[in-house]
Amino acid sequence: MLEECLESLDNTGFTSYITMVNSGDFYRQLSYKMYPDKKFDRKNIKLMILTTFFSDNRYFAHPDAAGKRDFKTHFPEIYEVFSLIKRKEKSLLARILQALESDIIVNKASKRIARERPDLPIFTIHDSIATTLDNEDYVATIITEEVKNLTDLDVQLGYEYWTL
Repeated sequence: MLEECLESLDNTGFTSYITMVNSGDFYRQLSYKMYPDKKFDRKNIKLMILTTFFSDNRYFAHPDAAGKRDFKTHFPEIYEVFSLIKRKEKSLLARILQALESDIIVNKASKRIARERPDLPIFTIHDSIATTLDNEDYVATIITEEVKNLTDLDVQLGYEYWTL
C-alpha cells in the first residue's frame, strides 16, 4: 500500500520538504513555510512536529490538532506517507525514525570516530554526538557522511555549544 501511495504522489512536495530537512535549521524553515506572518517559536513548531509525526491518525479531528491539520495542508504528500505508516500502529513511524537515528549516530558515526580517532572523547545524546571544542567539524563531517551513506541526503548540521 505504501509503495502504491509513493508511486502516485507528486514529488515536488517531497523535494521542498527534503530541502528543509537538509537545511540544518528545519524548525525555522518549516515555521516560515507554514506560518510566514508569525514570529518563529521553536518550542511550538517542535511540539507541532512531534504531534504530527507521533500522534494517532485519529487525533487529526481533535481541537488541539490544528498544527497537524496545518502540516497536512502544506505538506499533503508527506502527511499521507506518515499516515499510511501509522495506519495500524501509531508508534511505527517513531520506531522507524528512532532506529535510523540510532543506526546513524551509535552504530555508524560513533563507531567510525572510535576507529579513526580512538583518543577523541565523544558522547552520544539522542540524535547528536558531543565532543570537545575544535573537534566539532570532524564529528559533523563523519555524521554527514554517514547520513549520506545511509539515506542519500546531504544534511546540514546545526551546532550547539555548551558553557560552564
